[in-house]
Amino acid sequence: MVGGLAWSPDGKALIFTDYRTLRLCRVPIGGNQPATPIELAGPQSFRPSTTASRDRLVFVRQLMDYDVYRFDVGRPAEPVLASSPADYSPSFSPDGRRIAFFASKLKGGPQDVWRVPAAGGAEERITHEGGTVPYESIDGRTLYFLRRLGAEAGPGRPEGVPLLSLPVGGGTERQIVACTYSFAVGPGGV
Repeated sequence: MVGGLAWSPDGKALIFTDYRTLRLCRVPIGGNQPATPIELAGPQSFRPSTTASRDRLVFVRQLMDYDVYRFDVGRPAEPVLASSPADYSPSFSPDGRRIAFFASKLKGGPQDVWRVPAAGGAEERITHEGGTVPYESIDGRTLYFLRRLGAEAGPGRPEGVPLLSLPVGGGTERQIVACTYSFAVGPGGV
């Protein structure tokens, strides 16, 4: 089983999570070559995301808890978010300056969407009533995210979850879809 797709820096391969081995892998486009593990990411790595320029990669790595690592071409992977029991599902803003993610700041506590400068710095809480799987719109003006409705709700569950949006500069969130299982952001919208 695979998941968490991202483009390689040269645009000629996909980076994905091999959930059988919990490793990031790279497979050339065309399907005539096998996937190879990305050894720099290490074991227990998943949920890759690249910048629009594809020169930076972030991913989740589980050691004692779930942390977000950044990989810049020519440098070793380093943690950029290691402050919570679970920092998860990182995604770059379209300009590559911010990383949105969701976290549970207390073990077993509520999950909310947070944002941090890609170069490192103070975390900013974006949602206060729950939020997971954040992605910014291509124009960088809107943040889309899912909201869990209870302990048993979530992506992949039969009941689905609502998709919401929030202006990146602040404002009121609004519901886009009442029940979905996943979503993608592209040039045409959601």
